Amino acid sequence: EEEVVVNGLKLTSASPLSVALLHKDKRMVQLLLEAGAAPTSTYSKRCGSEGLRHTFSSCVPCVVTGDLEMLQLLIRFRADPHVACPENNATLLWEAAYANKAHIAKYLAKLGVGLDRRAQFQDNSSLSHTPLHIASRMGNADVLEVLLEALANVDVHDGRGRGPLRDAVRFRYNRVAQMLISHGAPILSMRESDAPMRQTSTLFRHIEHWWVPGSRSNARAGRLAYLWQPQNRVMVGAVAQGLSDTPWQLSLLSAGDIINFIEADCTSPNMVMTALFQRIGTSDMRHWDQSLRIREERTMMYARNTRHKLSYKLESNVVQGPDITDLKKLYTTKKSPFNPPNEDMERFLDALIPQKHRAGDPQVFRHVVTFKCRLPQIQHSFGLIASIALHRSSHIFRTMACQALVHHWWHHNWVKFGSGLRSLHQCLNITLYSAIIILLRFVGQEPSCEAHFAIGWVIFGFWTLDVLWHLFNLLGIRLVDNTLVHLWEHMMWVDTATIVLTAMHVVPLILASLTDAGSYTFDEAGSLILAFVVILRWISLFKILVTVPRFGTVLLPVIKAAADAGEFILVLILFFAAMLSALLISLPVDVSTIGQLLMVFRLAMFGDFGEIAVHADLSNEISATQTIQITLLVVTSFLVAVVLLNVFIAVLCKNYELQYENTWPSFIKERAKEAVNVYATKLGVLFVCRLCSRGPLRRLQSWATHSKSEPPFLWFSVSIEDGDLLLLDAKEPNALSRSGMRLPHL
Repeated sequence: EEEVVVNGLKLTSASPLSVALLHKDKRMVQLLLEAGAAPTSTYSKRCGSEGLRHTFSSCVPCVVTGDLEMLQLLIRFRADPHVACPENNATLLWEAAYANKAHIAKYLAKLGVGLDRRAQFQDNSSLSHTPLHIASRMGNADVLEVLLEALANVDVHDGRGRGPLRDAVRFRYNRVAQMLISHGAPILSMRESDAPMRQTSTLFRHIEHWWVPGSRSNARAGRLAYLWQPQNRVMVGAVAQGLSDTPWQLSLLSAGDIINFIEADCTSPNMVMTALFQRIGTSDMRHWDQSLRIREERTMMYARNTRHKLSYKLESNVVQGPDITDLKKLYTTKKSPFNPPNEDMERFLDALIPQKHRAGDPQVFRHVVTFKCRLPQIQHSFGLIASIALHRSSHIFRTMACQALVHHWWHHNWVKFGSGLRSLHQCLNITLYSAIIILLRFVGQEPSCEAHFAIGWVIFGFWTLDVLWHLFNLLGIRLVDNTLVHLWEHMMWVDTATIVLTAMHVVPLILASLTDAGSYTFDEAGSLILAFVVILRWISLFKILVTVPRFGTVLLPVIKAAADAGEFILVLILFFAAMLSALLISLPVDVSTIGQLLMVFRLAMFGDFGEIAVHADLSNEISATQTIQITLLVVTSFLVAVVLLNVFIAVLCKNYELQYENTWPSFIKERAKEAVNVYATKLGVLFVCRLCSRGPLRRLQSWATHSKSEPPFLWFSVSIEDGDLLLLDAKEPNALSRSGMRLPHL
C-alpha cells in the first residue's frame, strides 16, 4: 500500500475530515461537518515496533493534540466518544492516558467512557492495559490523578501479572507510585522481580556487608524485594509516603521490609514508623466486668505526674498483647476477661490501661489513647532494633512508635540484667584503680606491696570477664549488617583500648607476683598507662549512665552541645597557634619551654599576662620596644581572647538550648544502642553454646533460649491532658504533634 504523509504522519488511508483534523484546521473541519461529512470517519497508519496497521476514529487527533474545543465540536455533530480502535480496542480515554492529556481525560471520564476497558499495547501485542495502567506505565501523573479521582480500578494487571504499581517502580516514576499506593494499589503487586540483579564482586559484597549502611544489595529478605534492588532512595520515600496514606498495607509486609525502609536515607523512616501503629479506640476495647452485668470502657488511666516535662516525651505503657479481635470476641460472646480462664487478658488490660494507684508514686488520672502494632512479632526482631539504633537522624526517635519499640527492648530481661551488670562491673573497676592510686600516692606504699598485688589479681579477674564479654559481643554483632558501623557507633574502640591498656598494666603485675615480687617497678610509663585506663573506665561508665533517666537527661545535652561546638573549638586552637607564633619571641628566655607554652595559653585563653609581668624586669625604665610588646599583649588579650571566649560561651549556651529540646530522643537512641550492645552479647553466648553441643554449655543454651509463648502484638497507651483530647481525631493520629506542642508523633 502506498503511504501518504499528512502533517508528518505516514497514513495508509484517510478521509478529508481526518486530514483537516490532523492539520488542526478548525475552519475546514467546520465546513466539512456542515456539508455532511461523517464524524465517524477514520484514518489508518502503522504503529508500534511491530508495524501493525491500526484504524483510528476522527476524534483521536483531537485527543492526541489536546484540542478539547475541536473534540466537543465533533461530539456535537454526533461523533461517538465510546468508539474504540478495532485492532487493539483502544478507546479515546485510553489514547488520552497514553498522550498525557489530563483535561481531555477528565472530559471523557465525565461522559462515561470506559475507565477499565483494556487495550493491547502497540509495542507488544501480548500485553493489554487499562487507561490507568497505561498512564502509570508511561509516567503520566496528571492523567493518573484524573483517573484516580474517577475511581478507576488500581488492582489490574497487563496479562503477565504486572500491575500499574509494578511498572511505576520499574520505570522510576516516583510520583506515580506514591499516588497509586495512596489510592490502595496492592503493595505486594511488585514483590517479584524480572530485572537483573546488580552484580558485584565477592570482595565488594563483603565490604558492603560490613561497612556500607543501608546498602540495597544487602537488603534483608522481605516481600518488597523489587523495591530494594535499584538503589533509588527517592522511590523508597515515595512508596513510604503512599504507605502512610494507606497504613493497613503495612500489615502485609515483613520485618525485613520495615528494616529496609528505616535504613533508607530519605524521609521513609519517620513515615513508616508513624504508620506502623494503628490507633485503637477505647470503644473497640469494651469488655464485661466479672459479674457479666456491667459493660466497662477504660477511657482514663493512672500515669506518672512529672513537674519538668521533656519535649517529645509522653507517659506511656508498653505491653505485648493479643489482637483486638480476641477482645471483641469476648465482648460479643459476653465473656469477662477477669474470670480465671482469661487471666492473660486481665493482666494485659491492667498493664496497658492501669486503673489502680500505686502507693508512694505521684500519679494522676488522665485520658488515654491506645495503639497497636500492625505487624505481629515485629517487636522481637533484633535486626529492627539494630537498624533503629544505627539511624543517624533524631527525628525517628521522636515518634512514639520508635520509643515504644525501644522501651520494649530495654525492659527485656537480658538487657536489664546485662546493663546493670556492666555498670556494676565498671564501678568496681574504678573503685579498684582508685585504691591503687591511693596506695601509691597518698599512703606511700611501695609498688611491690602485698595490697597492690592483691588488687591486681582482682583486676585481672575483672579483665578476664571484660575479654569474654567483648568477644561474645563481637560474635553477636556480626549477625547484623554493617558490623563495623555498629562497632564505631557503639564506641567499641573504647572497650578495646581499655582491655589492651589494662593488660599492659595488670599482666606485668601478675607475672611479678608469681615469680619475683620485689622486681616489680612502677615507672612513668606505668603511671601514664594507669591514667589512661582510669579515663577510659570513666568513659565506659558514662556510656551506661546516659541510659539512666536521672543522669542521661542531664549529661546528654551537655555532651552533645560541646560536640556541636567543635568547629568553634578549632577556631580557638588556631587562635592559640597564632598567639604562640607571634608572642613566643617576646617571652622571658629564662623560663622553660613548657612554662612558655603555659604562659602563652594563659594569655591567649584568659587574657592573663601576670606571669609575664612576674618574669619581666620592671625595675628599669621601659624601652619603646617593651612598650610596644606590652601594648600588643593587652590589646590581644582583651580585644580578641576575651571576646572569643565569651562568644564561645554564647555558642555553648545556644547549642545546649537546642540539644535540650532533643534530650529525650537522644536518650532513647542511647538506650537503643545499649540494648543492641547487651543483646548482641547474649547472641554471642548462644553462638558459642551451639558450637559446644555437649556438657554444661548445652544446658546453658537450653536455659537461655527457653521462653514462654508471648502475645503476638505490641501495644502502647499514652496519657494526655484533658485539653489535648480535643485535638485528637481517629483519622488523624498526628494531631497532637501538628498542634504546635513538642510531643512525639503519635
